[in-house]
Amino acid sequence: MLLEVNLLGRPEAFLNGDSLRLGGKPLLLLYLIAAHPNGLPRQRASSLLWGDEGTQSLRQALVVLRRLEGASDWLTDGELLRVSGAVDVSAFEEAVSDKDYARAITLHRGALLEGVQMRTATDFQDWLGVERVRLQERLLEALRGRSAEIAQTEPLEALGLVERWQIIDSLSEEALQSALRLELRLGRRDAARRRFHAFRCLLRDELGADVLPETLSVIGLNTSAHSVPISSSALRLMHAQRVAPELTMDAAFWAAVLELEAFTVVEALIELEVQGSELPALETPQSLRILLHQRIALTLETRPETLESFEAQALVAMHWQRAQNHSLACLWWLRSSVAAQRTRAFDAALLAAYRALWLSADDLQRRDALLSLSQIADARNDLELLHVTATELLRLGGVIQDDLTLFHGYLRRAGTLVRSGQAANAVENALEALGIAQRLEQPELIAQAHGTLGTAQLAMGQLEPARSAFELALTSSDLSLQLRASANLGSIAGMTGNLESALTHFDAALTVARATQNFAVTGAILFNLGATAEKLHRLERAERGFREAVSIAQTLGNAAMLLQGTLALAKIHAGRGRWGTAFNTASEALELAQGSPLLAQAQYLLGELEARLCRFEVAAELYAAALEGFKTSGNARLALSLEASQALLALQRGEDGAEGRVKAKLELLQAAGHVDQFDHARLEYALLASDAAALRLALEGLSDAPVAVRVAQCKLMRLEGQALDVDKLEALLEAAFNAENYAELPLGYELLAHELEASGDEARAAQMRERANAVNLERLVGLPKLQRAAYLTSLER
Repeated sequence: MLLEVNLLGRPEAFLNGDSLRLGGKPLLLLYLIAAHPNGLPRQRASSLLWGDEGTQSLRQALVVLRRLEGASDWLTDGELLRVSGAVDVSAFEEAVSDKDYARAITLHRGALLEGVQMRTATDFQDWLGVERVRLQERLLEALRGRSAEIAQTEPLEALGLVERWQIIDSLSEEALQSALRLELRLGRRDAARRRFHAFRCLLRDELGADVLPETLSVIGLNTSAHSVPISSSALRLMHAQRVAPELTMDAAFWAAVLELEAFTVVEALIELEVQGSELPALETPQSLRILLHQRIALTLETRPETLESFEAQALVAMHWQRAQNHSLACLWWLRSSVAAQRTRAFDAALLAAYRALWLSADDLQRRDALLSLSQIADARNDLELLHVTATELLRLGGVIQDDLTLFHGYLRRAGTLVRSGQAANAVENALEALGIAQRLEQPELIAQAHGTLGTAQLAMGQLEPARSAFELALTSSDLSLQLRASANLGSIAGMTGNLESALTHFDAALTVARATQNFAVTGAILFNLGATAEKLHRLERAERGFREAVSIAQTLGNAAMLLQGTLALAKIHAGRGRWGTAFNTASEALELAQGSPLLAQAQYLLGELEARLCRFEVAAELYAAALEGFKTSGNARLALSLEASQALLALQRGEDGAEGRVKAKLELLQAAGHVDQFDHARLEYALLASDAAALRLALEGLSDAPVAVRVAQCKLMRLEGQALDVDKLEALLEAAFNAENYAELPLGYELLAHELEASGDEARAAQMRERANAVNLERLVGLPKLQRAAYLTSLER
């Protein structure tokens, strides 16, 4: 298993040539370990990425790394973290040390971990800054060495290396002297003089110093260059550049701004470079400044990047603002705000929207600015700003008597009220918005109003009206509204017991979420879809959903989503009777859950598995810990369910009075209306019970979709002396085995063997018992030795 990690430039990682599917802090941890070839202490890793309280987060991130393919081959995660593989930083430093400067320069694709930043305050940024400076010094060593090696034979290539050296260290006079010598070797004296004057100006501006005598002697000067008259084109260019010093544009841009030939501008640029510090100070008249800002804005509008970048659009807005054209400035600030929202750069979007609001030239522009602010507030869940913008939209709509403005005001007020827990008032405002939309006869607005109305009605518990509203909202062309409507329709169908419909709606929502590449929402929908499929006993479908959710969580580096998905997968494996896979997955969930509210659920599931494997003492300890967690968190439903599991454990162990305890807990679960937990507990009781009356009572009303229920029904028939349909039972068991649903198959094959023996078919009965043993071994695959030994010992008894 070959791991390759590139840390210079945009970081990337590969396993056997394939890009590593990983994201968030786990990926950053991998990069950090790779950057420490001699190993990284765990405490140091925790401090760098998470601060002083990062031990648990580090443990969770390491669990994610260990899940990667072949991790045991390339990851060492003891007290000293280390990865083995090809790391470009190590190769680069080795090349510099070996004076293989050409290879070192080729390996250095950019700064260490280019583009990587930490949003939270840790020591990482300090470490990264120090490392970048250190590696930059090593690059300078390589550039100096290589340029000296080829100065005589390849002066043009050497000059390119020196220019790269100057980009890194712009005030290095040693680099300048090398560049001047190479220019002169190439016979480019004018270029050498321009380079000299540019450096001299920079040195004076930055350090208030002049060049060394040695540099003057290289260029063949003993005094500074005298000043010469400046041309009119250079003068015009000076004015333009000085009113917009933030622009570092090419000659073609300035040619368009000044309405000059591109060649003329190139000559003017050379003239300004040569003159350097001898250029005169300029005062640009206000009228000329306004004209230049206008010309710059018009030219910027024609550039392709302006259509894509919110920063470029903000630059256009700023120049229109300086040109005192507030209407166009407002328009471009609004465009910049919308573009920034698309990239989730909400701080930039908010600033641009506020600037548009301040500069709005009329009421409609003011409305558009308020709508942009409202969208940002909605995305950031800023209820205070949502309330302010909704109130201002309603006030403005009343003043100018504009229905569209009033619609948006009522719609946003309704959304704010829902989030504030005032669902009844939200319904009233959503109905006002709907009435206006219907009056305007605009289908898209009508769909938006129905979406908000459905949300408010759902918050009030009005499921049927909410369902109708969301169905009407699906007519919208807005994918985000379609997504919200489909997901809510799925939830409503689930709450009303219409699981097939819920699955259909979640599928529709999943399609939209994938189309919009909204990975976080996709993960949430996959959980709902998996849970619904599980209730319909479509365990393969549920498993696919949970697996994809776990994959998304790994890519996003979302520890909470990863824990939920791992726990859900463990439950599915347990439901399918795959004890080895279930136990290992539940153990991963337990490790991820340390310090999490889901810890008790992980303990509960692991306890049930230990009970299944006949490790009763361990199961009892896990149950006790989980029960304490449920009681602390106030989760009465799961606490009662766990108490039923404790009673079932006592029944397994043959304790006196255990059966009475089980029946009492079942009655409590049924009375509390905890249907799922009641059904789970009574099925477990049915599989343990040896009394026909108790078994009949436990099975009453249970869905016969799960194979375990049908096996329990066969067990009841045998206790009552009824004959089993041998062929039908065998077909059922074989279909379950082929689908890798092993739950209760050994018991089913044993029942089948008893029936065949009773009919005198002992050879076929022996085959069924062999089949039962094969299933037992199959479902123990991957189980740790202790658990495996305990279960096999229980089978021998």
